[in-house]
Amino acid sequence: MNRREYITAFGTTMIGLTTASGPVAADTANGSLELVSSPNQDEYSDGEEVSVTVEVTNDGGSSNTMYVGYSVVDPSGAMLDNGKTTDKDTDYLSPGETQEVEVTWEVTSEASPGNYGYLVKLWDDRQNNGAPDEGLYNELDAIDHSDDNVFEVV
Repeated sequence: MNRREYITAFGTTMIGLTTASGPVAADTANGSLELVSSPNQDEYSDGEEVSVTVEVTNDGGSSNTMYVGYSVVDPSGAMLDNGKTTDKDTDYLSPGETQEVEVTWEVTSEASPGNYGYLVKLWDDRQNNGAPDEGLYNELDAIDHSDDNVFEVV
């Protein structure tokens, strides 16, 4: 079929079509975290929120939404995240763009008294959003104060 027959049969033309042969590399996500602020009190009690603010930077070559995971670490070493409600999505960030994200953990009556640390991680992917088996995947960066005595629950 020549060009004229193609145009007649399909009613359109394609100009500038480029094809690639061989494997094409996908642009992988890349991001980083910078701590802006840690918990601002030494002691917290039931009902109070423990907040951390981070700056997320899209260090990759394409626009992307990333996910900030936040857990506090209790005196026994257990990670607490209020039933996965401490995670936050970023906006759709262009390459080089940054966004401040505040994540919070609410102290509940079940929280053990004692010294706590925290862990903030940046992830590239969230699967099963809102489902019981929801998870964050493809870790990009972390701020780890899980072994530090950052604040106390009284």
